[in-house]
Amino acid sequence: MKHSFFSTLLLITCIGVTSNIYGQKCPGHPLFSNMSNFEVSDCVNREFDKLEFTLNDKSPNGYSVVEKSGEFLEVSFRWLGDFENRPAPVQIYQNYKNAIVKAGGELPDAYNKNSTLYGKIKKGSDTYWLQVYTDGSGYYTVTSVKEGAMRQDVEAITAEQIKKGMKEEGKMAFYGIYFDTDKATIKPESTPSLKEIASFLKADPSQKVFIVGHTDNTGDFQHNLTLSKQRAAAIVNELTTKHGVSAGQLTAEGVGPLSPIGSNATEAGKASNRRVELVRR
Repeated sequence: MKHSFFSTLLLITCIGVTSNIYGQKCPGHPLFSNMSNFEVSDCVNREFDKLEFTLNDKSPNGYSVVEKSGEFLEVSFRWLGDFENRPAPVQIYQNYKNAIVKAGGELPDAYNKNSTLYGKIKKGSDTYWLQVYTDGSGYYTVTSVKEGAMRQDVEAITAEQIKKGMKEEGKMAFYGIYFDTDKATIKPESTPSLKEIASFLKADPSQKVFIVGHTDNTGDFQHNLTLSKQRAAAIVNELTTKHGVSAGQLTAEGVGPLSPIGSNATEAGKASNRRVELVRR
């Protein structure tokens, strides 16, 4: 019987931090003992990531891609003996195949079964999806995803949150307003943020604000200064023409790189500096 699940591994950078889950010494993958005469060369885990597998099935193409996501762990091993005496891939795969079956697991019908081994193991209430891969060079990796939901850290800013932020601090920064590169053309994906700003302003017509554009320090200073004000003006135009905000409530300004909140020496700092702010007038 075919078990529909797994193949071609794609590691997508996701949520969570890459790290050695065991600190300086990673003993191996917790579901298996290590193969004889191999040592751990690297150990990486992420709080949330995904694996994609290509499986044989009865579809017109003869295969389908299945994705599993959750806690990610990848353990890499290297051969310690003479290179000529390293185990063949089939020996590595058969070892893990036997271990998966012995643990009551399943071996999905992989489309690329000759180059990669896939497995599924249930342990208590947890379900693990597995990949074992080697290119025959004396290294192999065991990769797993323990099924689970992602922790949601980011929430959409609402009109109520804008009201609260403006009351407490007199300003609020927005990172959900996007522009074409080096232009003042607003991208469609900015609409949710603009709608919430409009809702906040229309709920209190006496509320007047500056729309302030900010940039990082990359490139020419005067160009950034001009661009930041053009983008602020584009937002004012969008709010008044498409979202029904009174023009008298809005004033466009741009300060370019003059008001950073992060270090322009790092990419993360630059990203935090590229923003739009509502500032109470």
